[in-house]
Amino acid sequence: PRAPNPLYAHLFAAFALDRAHPELSLPSLDRQLGNWLPWATPLEERPILFGLTPYATYHRMQDAIDAHLERAALPPVDGYADVRLRGDDGALRRVRALLAEHPDLPEIERDDAALRELFVLLFTQDRLFVTLDPA
Repeated sequence: PRAPNPLYAHLFAAFALDRAHPELSLPSLDRQLGNWLPWATPLEERPILFGLTPYATYHRMQDAIDAHLERAALPPVDGYADVRLRGDDGALRRVRALLAEHPDLPEIERDDAALRELFVLLFTQDRLFVTLDPA
């Protein structure tokens, strides 16, 4: 299923904090957004449309974030060896091709899990979610 992109885990932690820790008696997400407003700045303008602040990201991606927050929690995984990316073979080929273009990088053996992680780090900054399948 669509999982929060690990690059934006800090934002999802902010979005879900009141639900994850009811003992803190935090205000609802809507109220928190109002509280963040005085500190919201125009950081997220073209070419960066989301990802820097919880406030701007939520307002631009509200439907997708609300849908994620309303569904059951996704099962935790230990690492990229436990999942496959949508289009996994193509993603791995794309990372291998990029690495081949840079002979100055250390020549180390990278397993598929490491290549998946590199794909997320290098090619998914424009996605708030990534689609993962169990291994």
